[in-house]
Amino acid sequence: MKTGHAALHNVIFGEKPGHPVRASIIEEGRTVPLEEAINDALEKLPLKKGRNDPAPWRRPARTLELAFDLKKDAKTTDQLIAGVLGVTKGRAFQLRHQALRMMRHPTRARRLRQFCTEP
Repeated sequence: MKTGHAALHNVIFGEKPGHPVRASIIEEGRTVPLEEAINDALEKLPLKKGRNDPAPWRRPARTLELAFDLKKDAKTTDQLIAGVLGVTKGRAFQLRHQALRMMRHPTRARRLRQFCTEP
């Protein structure tokens, strides 16, 4: 299991860093890994349209992918996220927290909560 996915899961549910998370669950007779469940939840986040962007894009999902390094092996700072998204560092911080609030919504969090382990 990638550490970025586990770290994102722990942040969504307010767990301490390093808290154990199940690597997979059984759902409808098949094994679902944590990475797949998180990627599904990210794909279902609402599309946001930038001011100068005529088409909606995946800004909340992209912010979390960068912040929790869901594609590579190193976390990215708000400063680097700001550069990629073309916003200020403060706005990158706001976008990350907005995306985390969206991930905590009951419709998305219900499936991810199954990966929680008992303390």
